[in-house]
Amino acid sequence: MLQNVSPDLHPNERASLVNAKTLLAQAVAATDPAVRRDRTDAAKALVTSAKAALGTNMNFNLGTGNLMF
Repeated sequence: MLQNVSPDLHPNERASLVNAKTLLAQAVAATDPAVRRDRTDAAKALVTSAKAALGTNMNFNLGTGNLMF
């Protein structure tokens, strides 16, 4: 979502999310389970860090009123 907004908006978080996406692609391509785990953990840390910098109370619980098919 951040890729469609001004490049000046949260540049560090944007870079972290791009790096996380790259790490997840590398994790999917890896054949070694330890490499998959390490890259997934690294991506999760980047996303968690970016989320903390973007704001608080960003936990959404979907219920029947939120679901649209």
